[in-house]
Amino acid sequence: MSEEKQFLSLLAPGQVVEFLEDSKPQIALVLEKKDSRLRVLLPSNREKKISQSRILPWIGPVIALSTSREELVQKLELFKIEREKLFLTINVEEIWELVHSEVEKIDIDWLADIYFVSPDIHQKSALGRALLTNRILFKYRPPFFEIHSPEQVEHLREEQKKKALQARIVNEGRELLKEALKGPNRVKLENYEEDFVKGLKDILLAVLGKRADAKQEKLFRQLTQGLPKDDFLAYILALNLGFIPNHFNYHLIQAGYDFYPSWNEFQKEIDQLKEKSKTWPAKASLKGFVSIDSKTTKDIDDAFKIEIRDNRIFLKIAISCPILNWEFGSKLDLKVRERFSSLYLPEGTSHMLPEEIGINLYSLEQGKVRPALVFNFEFDNLKELENFSLDFAWIETEKNISYEEADIFIQEKQEYWKQLFELAKNLREKRILNGAVIIEQLEPQIILKQNNEDILVEMLFKDKLCLSQMVISELMILCNLWAGKWAKKYDIPLYFRSQKINLSKDNAGVWHRPEEIYTLVKNMAPSLLEVEPGWHASLGVEVYAGVSSPLRRYPDFVNVAQIMAFLQKKDLLFTKQDLQNLLSYLTSRQSLVSQVQRFRPRYWKLLYFKQRHKKEEFEGVLVDKGNPLSVFSLPKEQVLVRVPTSLLEDKTPVGEKCLLTFGKVDPLRNEIKVIKVRKKN
Repeated sequence: MSEEKQFLSLLAPGQVVEFLEDSKPQIALVLEKKDSRLRVLLPSNREKKISQSRILPWIGPVIALSTSREELVQKLELFKIEREKLFLTINVEEIWELVHSEVEKIDIDWLADIYFVSPDIHQKSALGRALLTNRILFKYRPPFFEIHSPEQVEHLREEQKKKALQARIVNEGRELLKEALKGPNRVKLENYEEDFVKGLKDILLAVLGKRADAKQEKLFRQLTQGLPKDDFLAYILALNLGFIPNHFNYHLIQAGYDFYPSWNEFQKEIDQLKEKSKTWPAKASLKGFVSIDSKTTKDIDDAFKIEIRDNRIFLKIAISCPILNWEFGSKLDLKVRERFSSLYLPEGTSHMLPEEIGINLYSLEQGKVRPALVFNFEFDNLKELENFSLDFAWIETEKNISYEEADIFIQEKQEYWKQLFELAKNLREKRILNGAVIIEQLEPQIILKQNNEDILVEMLFKDKLCLSQMVISELMILCNLWAGKWAKKYDIPLYFRSQKINLSKDNAGVWHRPEEIYTLVKNMAPSLLEVEPGWHASLGVEVYAGVSSPLRRYPDFVNVAQIMAFLQKKDLLFTKQDLQNLLSYLTSRQSLVSQVQRFRPRYWKLLYFKQRHKKEEFEGVLVDKGNPLSVFSLPKEQVLVRVPTSLLEDKTPVGEKCLLTFGKVDPLRNEIKVIKVRKKN
């Protein structure tokens, strides 16, 4: 017989007992016992039927049931008062300190013998009541009390604090948020305790970042009960309370991407990589490379070297090799993997790798010796590829130049630049013959200027694409194509990009007109990251394995590491299953991080419109005419807007240029309201 059943077997009519009601001990007198059910009398003179399993493990004293009902009730009330007085004298903390290091569980009789001299039933009851009231130190598991360890006590106290804080946040936070919704600076947070403010901030940012757990979601609903329904309510409240700055990029916290990361936690690994770089050779085995990038680029992934001999073109393309001495699976690697890629936004750049590594160690900066994966291409006099090979080498970039500088060299046909440009055109033409869809759009440069306490947005519009951008684009596609071919030949698992869609031959070519671009893109599925090589329709290549941006994209980083392991050791770092196991995570990270890159520039463009729409009209091209909405493309600003078709003249054809007048522009909600459309004269 269990100890619980043993003490319950002693139950009999006439005994004073206690049971739990709403988690509180209640005194009663057993009038009748039938099977496992008891009929008891309460001090209120009310009878109640209860299960005997609810009886607490202290029983007594016995009262003769022949006593009058009134006297029975009086005695119960006296016992109740006596026990409550004794309860107030008991120090539960003192009891826990006395027993927690000695035993794991206790019964009331044993504890009472230690705590009192010759304890009576009222003292035992008071002791039991005291233990029941402190769930931090003790847990009642009939008929014993389990004693929590110091670690459990610390954890439970923290949980208790959290619950108390949450209750305070809800009770005080409702009125605070009502006031905050009226506008900024209406609530003086210095009047509230620090933990309250931090707790409120954590809830709002968790909801804003779409990372709130069920508890935070519930607290937010309680806090905002009665406030207007708004998808951006957490943003507005956080902004008005000063938790986030004006124009806060909420996409970053939704992506879990730290735009200004502190790499202090990983400094040991970073220092180890820097220390190992001291053993690098002082002289390069290959020199004379040139890189072409934007003027502001610091993380230079690629450079090329071209020689013309006997009407043949010998092209070397060097790809930065940041995987040297890299430990995959380390804390640093997991952090870089989480970041997935660099972000290039109007307000600044956030690099995938720590700058101490990505820029200071591995960027192909001119005059520096750097490790590189080198693609060797040999073309005949008809620009047909005859030979290809892959090597590892220590290279030195002779010069880092901008697209604008490279265009001058191309236009002036200096040295090898004419042949390089012709080769790039030839590569593009071959891709078009394979069905490539090339879209050329002039993306404006977004310039942010501080204007008092706000930001003024300006745009620098381009009238043509740089010729050298086409050159670099073709060289990078060439590398990624041949990395894929090489991997297929040697059966080396890599991450591939594929786009398995059926494109009409009529779609192949270079497209500039907004209405044509809109139709093409609307009917084109995105490319996929996969571990199986496959056709990439819009690029017009049979296979495509990204390697050209290892400083900026994690799949390229992994691919370069895999290729290097095979070149140097004839071994693999990753099996196909290893890559497959990681694929869903990388795809998820890609989706979240790419949303930041896609939506943030649009936010600044909408702010640009908001700052000007009362004084300006904006030129748009009708790219899709529907009912009830049509779509205009704004080619200069590279923005699509929906327009009520009722604002158009009946015979306005797709491709027509019009001037649009904007009404309300809301960058936060990504909304533009067009209130007038007129044909451009």
